[in-house]
Amino acid sequence: MAASVMRPHRVLRSSGILLRNNKRLCTIEEQTSVVKLANTDASAFVFNLPDELLDDILPHVDSVDLCSLSQVCSRLNKLAEAPSRWEGLCAARWGPLTELQHAAAALAGSWKRLYRSKTETDKKAEQAQNLCPYEVDAAVQRLGCCAAPAGQSTIATFCIDGSGSMASEDFKVMTSFIATAMTGLLAMDINCKVAVVQFSNDVRVEVAPQHMQLDELKRQLDEMSRMNGGTNIALAIKQAGQLLKNEDADAARIIVLLTDGRVDTFQGREAVKMAERLADEQANVSIFALGVGRGVEKTEMQKIIGVCGADKVAARYIPLYTLDEAPW
Repeated sequence: MAASVMRPHRVLRSSGILLRNNKRLCTIEEQTSVVKLANTDASAFVFNLPDELLDDILPHVDSVDLCSLSQVCSRLNKLAEAPSRWEGLCAARWGPLTELQHAAAALAGSWKRLYRSKTETDKKAEQAQNLCPYEVDAAVQRLGCCAAPAGQSTIATFCIDGSGSMASEDFKVMTSFIATAMTGLLAMDINCKVAVVQFSNDVRVEVAPQHMQLDELKRQLDEMSRMNGGTNIALAIKQAGQLLKNEDADAARIIVLLTDGRVDTFQGREAVKMAERLADEQANVSIFALGVGRGVEKTEMQKIIGVCGADKVAARYIPLYTLDEAPW
């Protein structure tokens, strides 16, 4: 009989499904000996497998083959399109899933759509780790959760890193996010003013707090020139505080730091002190940090965010567009 039996993983491979050896399959083969090379079609073998066993096999199938399987019949479609299946593929490819990715999957409508969007984004971003559009929308929603209730004001102040460690592509990513964020916040019917501060060794107010048409905001963002120099986050937070101190005391103050966070120990402490002072002196302050650039110092940015609550650190640090540090 051994000569007339095809190993299960070979049968499945011949039917277009690539997977590793499956111990459970081998056990079933030994117990039942139902697959015979002489008179059994490979596809018939697959269709004769119970759903429980196919559930054991499909985690070994890649995304391309899984999409092909979903088009074979309604039964395989149901198994291949299971949300847990694509959630597992996302985790296998991009690591442990974050709250942001769970929110992005909800916005996308399925884990499969999120997987497709992230795959397309990765192809365009080449070596960078870039948020896909659904993740960006989820990030904007997080900003919106800190907005003031209806009838009250919100001021979103974006502090953009214009230092020499920022490449032109990094700078474009940051300005594009500001436009996307304001588009999303206004779409939520939030009474939102916008302010933009660029910082390096010095600081420059690009947009003072005001209600602004999106077209005009985008025009000003497109015309911004990068300052170059060092990275003084404390100075950026100080300038943001000065812009916000004359605003309505009840207004929600959302500060978004877009930076690689690459500061020395002294500058890092100064930035934390300035954030603490701002949070103490003005009400309703929420600070977010979006990592952008090469060799992002996530820890430094989390220290700054932590002044508004250690429990909020995970939600308020977002890796927007990051690259590994250069190898030399």
